[in-house]
Amino acid sequence: PVSEGRQFKVGKVEITGDAISVPRQELLDRLSIRKKDYYDREAIAKDLEYLTRMTQNDGYAYAEINPRTQTNEAEQKVDVAYDIKKGGLVYFNRINITGNTKTRDKVIRRQLEFTEGDLYNSDKIKNSYARLNRLRYFEEVNFQTAKGPEENLTDITIGVKERPTGLFSVGGGYSGQSGAMLMAQVAQQNLFGRGQVLSLQGVLGTENNTIELSFTEPFLFDLPLWMKADLWKAYREYDTYDLDTKGFGLTFGFPIWERVSGFVGYRISVNEIRNVQQTASQTIKDQEGETTSSTVLTALSRDTTDDSIFPTSGSRNRISADFTGGLLGGDNAFGKYGASSTWFFRVPPFGEDLVFSPRARIGYIQAFEGKE
Repeated sequence: PVSEGRQFKVGKVEITGDAISVPRQELLDRLSIRKKDYYDREAIAKDLEYLTRMTQNDGYAYAEINPRTQTNEAEQKVDVAYDIKKGGLVYFNRINITGNTKTRDKVIRRQLEFTEGDLYNSDKIKNSYARLNRLRYFEEVNFQTAKGPEENLTDITIGVKERPTGLFSVGGGYSGQSGAMLMAQVAQQNLFGRGQVLSLQGVLGTENNTIELSFTEPFLFDLPLWMKADLWKAYREYDTYDLDTKGFGLTFGFPIWERVSGFVGYRISVNEIRNVQQTASQTIKDQEGETTSSTVLTALSRDTTDDSIFPTSGSRNRISADFTGGLLGGDNAFGKYGASSTWFFRVPPFGEDLVFSPRARIGYIQAFEGKE
């Protein structure tokens, strides 16, 4: 038998005890229990987790948050008070890494938002865990904390289980525009355990042949400086002409704010239009022969996705401006501007494995120096 009894509403809510860096009113405004009409123990549990995290972010790793409730039978209300006892400051002592037989320690350490000697911070531990998972080098990542040699020190052990990072894929297809195609790629996403990426991919088709070699270094000179170099050659047959292009590109990326990166690069390409038919438009005929394009690339991007390859939440937003010709030389001169936004979210009615991803793009191209 279940006897529900009377429902009690939420009465006065307050925070008592020690003060932390976050203003008390701001803490009160974010409490879940204040958003409830009736007393809810689940909301109390969420508030305890939130207040503990906020206190630990100030360096008080062993803080205690004690909820006290006072029932007012006459008004059928429950007063709630959270008492904060933050204790002493705690610092990170030793950071031990285990299980990485291939991946170098520095590849893991540079993803951490904390280091030895820093004040304890639970959010930094959580963010570091997420960053290590985003690398996709490991099947498992575990963080374990233990008291250090002194009361104000804590040790952290990061245990990882590595996964194979080599990639080989092959596929085929047919397109009414491009004909039959055979595609293949071989890549190593953690080259020599340094976190570098080396990739070779190609497309062999009846009307389209492409080969591309790329190398990515995520931490150039052990700095948070991303670099990618790529070399390509492509040939494609169109209805009234053929295009043969080859080139080289070098791009650098650097963090500006959290989750926001800037990119600067350079690309040079040699393009040849040949086998122009009599039925081709005059615009195509005017471009017959070989031209060179020398381009500076600039971009700004923000990525809040939870996974780099298979995201289920967050977004990717990017704006770019590329400038070809001018002082850079070459036969072409134009500016190319673009913006794109992609969002990811699950659709619960259709299962946890289904992710919906809308995308919007816009672009504009502008001629320079009176050229077309």
